[in-house]
Amino acid sequence: MKIKCLRFECEVCSKVSSIQVFYNKSGEIKYARARHYIGIPNGKPQFGYHQQSLEYTQRKLSEMPKAEIGQVGQDLNVDQVKPESSSKLRSVAGPMGFATPKEHLSHLSLFFQNINFLNL
Repeated sequence: MKIKCLRFECEVCSKVSSIQVFYNKSGEIKYARARHYIGIPNGKPQFGYHQQSLEYTQRKLSEMPKAEIGQVGQDLNVDQVKPESSSKLRSVAGPMGFATPKEHLSHLSLFFQNINFLNL
């Protein structure tokens, strides 16, 4: 089962909400619901749900531009010039990637050298 999240008006209450669309293995919509934030009564975020009709969900999906369907960046390459070099990890970590502990130490030593240089 595949789930996609979209933002459009709830069929029940007309509030713009996060709509969760559930697809079966053959790619057909089986269920859709609007997720509404209620609050944090027990120290944990609570949500309420309104079921969306399949007809309403399919109509809203057909009205949306193709690029907006699904979560931001889903099934899209980050680098349009070099799509083979794109990765989700690189888009999260940045062009230099995640710093290793050794790199952190070199940055810290430069920082402290600058402080000593400035006599702080």
